[in-house]
Amino acid sequence: SDLDRLRAVVDGIAVFDALPSQPCLLCGTPIDSQLDSNEVLTETVLKQQLAMEAEAKKIEALRGGLKDALERENIIISELTSHVEILKEQFTRISHQEKTALQNSVSEFSADPKQLAEAKTEYSAQLQIFEEMDRLVAEQEIISKLISTKKGAAIKRQTDVDAVKVGEIVKTLLYSWGFKEINTVDLEAVDCDIKIDGRQRLSYGAGKRAIFLSALIVA
Repeated sequence: SDLDRLRAVVDGIAVFDALPSQPCLLCGTPIDSQLDSNEVLTETVLKQQLAMEAEAKKIEALRGGLKDALERENIIISELTSHVEILKEQFTRISHQEKTALQNSVSEFSADPKQLAEAKTEYSAQLQIFEEMDRLVAEQEIISKLISTKKGAAIKRQTDVDAVKVGEIVKTLLYSWGFKEINTVDLEAVDCDIKIDGRQRLSYGAGKRAIFLSALIVA
């Protein structure tokens, strides 16, 4: 590294300074006669040493900063590693839950499709029966409101001759039209309508109501 090179230079200078001066082996010239005086001045050497020391301190400071940065990076790596382990545990737990849910869903649909279809058909038929019962009960309530006769009430006899006559004519017409099961036809003068066997005309179906009304109009 740069610091090692600077230290090697300083150590080399110290080693050379410690060596004794020897003349040249070839020409015998003393070593002092072969050097530039400016290069061996004490001031120049000191400047070089100070520059190298300053550079060495700079490198040491950079090393310290790098060490701090490396420690911070190691802390971040440790925190991220811990977070990754937590995420792995969560992933493992969620995967186990998903597998359990899938197994439960498979067991829910393990029944025979044919049996399911038959059960659905049976339940649908029962629902239709219940709906029909509700409809019949509702119609029964409507019809009960339309029928004004009460249990135990005395039979009111028609004393009006014209009303009795109209009732007989209506009965005769209906009998001739095929309604042979009718026993009595009473005219309600207030409502201007008739009762067939004690039952209001409006309580019958639409077809019978129309036929009974036609007989009343003809009469």
